[in-house]
Amino acid sequence: MNITRIGTVILLIGVIFFTHASASHISGYHTYSYPVNKNETLSYVILVAPVGPAQIVIGGADYRPIIGLPAGVGGSNVVANVSVHVKITDPQNNTVVEQDVITPYPVDFEFKERGSYTVSITNKDPEETSMPITVIFEMLDPKNKETDKFLVSQIIVASGAVVFLAGLVITLALKHRQKQKLT
Repeated sequence: MNITRIGTVILLIGVIFFTHASASHISGYHTYSYPVNKNETLSYVILVAPVGPAQIVIGGADYRPIIGLPAGVGGSNVVANVSVHVKITDPQNNTVVEQDVITPYPVDFEFKERGSYTVSITNKDPEETSMPITVIFEMLDPKNKETDKFLVSQIIVASGAVVFLAGLVITLALKHRQKQKLT
């Protein structure tokens, strides 16, 4: 395998990694649940947790996709005035937030690391209810990109381009020398 092909492979891997690393994170992530009886607990797992500041809304929030749908189209699944106990644990199973709240209740939250965060909600209301949660994450903010992956992907793309161009120059120089030797 010559240097040009190796450079092309590295460049392609870097571009694929770059598109993944520069992709937007979750925004407007919703979870809808089955009914929760009094003093019953449901746990939600946020598997694709972003890294950075977000807001978790217990009881749901109005949701309208960014794709420009007209007013009235989109979702609204807000559960209002329900007393719940909220417990949020990080990937190491440490309790980050634990408190009694009335829905809808926004929790400003900092996702400090990647991994699965667990949101446990206990219904304190005398009636059965469903309890959605919404994670609102500002996906367009460059600060919220995974900078380590982003920088590594840029380094791979640059390395692939350098190796590709070096291979191309070497190949062209060798072909030029061969033509001179033949004449």
